[in-house]
Amino acid sequence: MSRGRNDAVAALDGAGDVLAFPNDDTTYAPSLPGAVLACFGCATTAAVACRLDDPGGVRLVLPPARTLLSRRTVWRAIEPATFVRRTLFEAVGGFHTHLGVGAASAWGSGEGTDLLLRLMAAGGRIVSRPDLAVDGMGERRHLDDAQLVAKHRSYARGTGYLYRVHSYPPAARLRMLAGPVVRAGTLDDNLPLSLHLALARLLGRVEGLAGRSLARGRGYGRRIEP
Repeated sequence: MSRGRNDAVAALDGAGDVLAFPNDDTTYAPSLPGAVLACFGCATTAAVACRLDDPGGVRLVLPPARTLLSRRTVWRAIEPATFVRRTLFEAVGGFHTHLGVGAASAWGSGEGTDLLLRLMAAGGRIVSRPDLAVDGMGERRHLDDAQLVAKHRSYARGTGYLYRVHSYPPAARLRMLAGPVVRAGTLDDNLPLSLHLALARLLGRVEGLAGRSLARGRGYGRRIEP
């Protein structure tokens, strides 16, 4: 997916000022594109993170409108509801293709957060706009329980990996690992499934920090650096 997005941007051949990366089930209100473009008046605004609504409610809660995301809150931005200035996207090299769904690595997520972290490191501002909404269909869709657990573990590997390669301090890493434990009973209405999802997230994050999978026979033992 990361490679495809980079190829799509390259195919624009410099056209357009702001990039969007919707999923195939993402929808925008007619007024949204204009409202988003108005957020890029400042030259140092690298990206705008909007609210993502799905059938379960708000996907991730962003900080108040017009505040800037930090290395801690950047995790609340999500690609289908994030818009990026094209020139700055190109300046940092776009998405890292070893991250995300379809990548030839163990790191099943994190390409969007990684991009925003690199934009921030280059001096770009990531603006929070929870007052602007994008609609999606949610992460479960057609998945059965086992597939959903596997997805959460794969995504969690990407999270742990980014905490390592972006040099988050020990306290931040501990908070990240504690997250699935704290929320163990709240990840799904079905308590046994919720507990399985929490364990999958915890294991995946540990794997990401370690740089290898605990599962055997998956080809995930080698470290993969940006």
